Amino acid sequence: PAPAPAPAKASSAPAAKEVKAESSAKKAKDVNADALSNSVVDAALKQTTITHGVGDMDVDKQIALGYYKVNNGLHHEAITYFGDMLRKQPELIAALLGRGTALALIGQYQAAEADFTKTILLQPKLADGYKRRSQVLGALGKSVEAIADLTMAISIEPKCSDSYFQRGSILHKLGEHTEALSNMKEAVQHDSSNKQYFNLMGLVRNALGDCLEAVAAYEKAIKLDPKYKEAICSKGQAYRDFGMAAEATKQFTKSIEIDPNYANAYHLRSFLHFSQGRHSGCIKDSIRVVELEPKHKDGLYLLALSYHDIGQCRKAIETYDKLLKYYPEDPAWYNRECCLILHSHLESSTADINWDQLHDPYFKEAWCKRTPPSSIIKSKGYKPHSGLNPQIPDVPIGKQQPSLSDAELSLIAAADNLGSRIQLRSQGFLANVRHHRMSGLAVLEVAQVLSDYWKCPESPQLGWREMINVIVKWRQLAEVNDPVWWIDMLPWELFSEGFGLQTPMLTGQLKVPRYYPLFQRCFDITKRLISEQHVLTDQMHEQVQAATTCHDLWNAMQRDFFIISPCYKVALEEGELPEGPRDPTERGSMEGTRITLVRKVEEQGFQFTIRTPGTPDRYREYTAEMDILWKRITAEARKADRDTQRLAE
Repeated sequence: PAPAPAPAKASSAPAAKEVKAESSAKKAKDVNADALSNSVVDAALKQTTITHGVGDMDVDKQIALGYYKVNNGLHHEAITYFGDMLRKQPELIAALLGRGTALALIGQYQAAEADFTKTILLQPKLADGYKRRSQVLGALGKSVEAIADLTMAISIEPKCSDSYFQRGSILHKLGEHTEALSNMKEAVQHDSSNKQYFNLMGLVRNALGDCLEAVAAYEKAIKLDPKYKEAICSKGQAYRDFGMAAEATKQFTKSIEIDPNYANAYHLRSFLHFSQGRHSGCIKDSIRVVELEPKHKDGLYLLALSYHDIGQCRKAIETYDKLLKYYPEDPAWYNRECCLILHSHLESSTADINWDQLHDPYFKEAWCKRTPPSSIIKSKGYKPHSGLNPQIPDVPIGKQQPSLSDAELSLIAAADNLGSRIQLRSQGFLANVRHHRMSGLAVLEVAQVLSDYWKCPESPQLGWREMINVIVKWRQLAEVNDPVWWIDMLPWELFSEGFGLQTPMLTGQLKVPRYYPLFQRCFDITKRLISEQHVLTDQMHEQVQAATTCHDLWNAMQRDFFIISPCYKVALEEGELPEGPRDPTERGSMEGTRITLVRKVEEQGFQFTIRTPGTPDRYREYTAEMDILWKRITAEARKADRDTQRLAE
């Protein structure tokens, strides 16, 4: 819910309709007349601006006393006090606004709405009435009506920065970030001294994917208040979203220095540690989060995942159980099941393990879809694992960890070196030292497996899939939070329908920091291939070629659509006879990926994504191509004078 409204400043709107006949003012003066001479009234007058007064000093003192009660948390007293005034003078605007505000502050939004509605009926040109009603409408979930009220308030007072701020806040919550940004620009134009305005502008900028512009907005908020922990923390998150880990860490740490009990800063820093593969830091910060907020779902989840990742399965299960006690249908249940399966195989050789086969196909599907756990148990008859095997110890860590030999240390150093080279140095991507090491170890294992296979022609048959599965195993262990499966080992009905993989460049109004750099290239490819793959009129063709935005392109097509980027088949060499669906006499192309444009009406934007459908036909086609390439690689690698350049190609 939106924050409850506080008493507004004195309005510049005409008060003519508030000044009633002398007899009406006299009735109001009778209320709490004995209290008007005490010291509380003097304090109220010093603290509170008389808002919407009637011009009579005694009545205005009563109004000030009522607002004093509201401002000092005496909400029930204020409701009774203003109620007494309204019984004497039912159309007293200040009393209606005061009581409505007090009602809103105790959560009685419908009663507050009634008071503000009556205020508007009595004085339709009073912006304050619309502003206050918009706040309770927002709290009631009536966002469209709240925006309409704020629009009316702005039409009455076009330079009121707070109205733009309130409207921008609601638009931001609705996902209409472009409109929200427009409102925040208006707000800071009329008042550049309000830190909250710049903080919200930063949140909106970040929601649009403009991370560095968000940082600039947060810096303006922090300049106004150097101890503004929320803005400092949000600045850190913007840096994190852009992939600037060191800068993000500094901001989260600074927020914690300002407020050592600020749970959100600990949580965001813990998530940053996790994303960098630094689990000890994540565990330390997550423990602090849970100390401050025992039911913090994300804090418990990160703590459990970190224990799970480093093989501390008992602590992981204990933490998963705490989370599931509070949130029984949380997807963490799937991680808990995976942790139990992992623990039961800690003593096994990875060469003997196939993680796909160890997990039920319907379990894998349900985890990918984040299906409520009770559903898979009821509908698919899945039987949860019973518990940990007391005979199997956890992975030793810290002082319990055995010292490594020089050979092992050399192997790890080589893995770290190789793994760091796969880092994608692009915005939004953080360097993860755990992933680097796992990738490097995967490279070394693949090298060993292939070397042994190529040296011994009589060795058991090794296909490209077995080789790739070595890498897949390391990937499955590298990040236990990710469901990583072979698509053809999901339930057959799901595989036959097509299991889509998606890379979003634009979603709603968010320019996804990681993938938006691909936008222009994909947009140009889409425009080029539309005319080849879709029937267009001359007018549509002109509009497509002139399009510079997703909005332009969708308007030209007047519907959701996708284009297929082709993937050309391998040119066969002399003597090659491919197996499977491929005709040896033709080359042709296969479906590569789909670039898809979908209008998102509810988000006032579009989804522009790269989608890869996994279907049986597609799998068969690509398997045939991979078989051809694998045979070529194996044949070349086994030659005494092998051509390394040809192997690379």
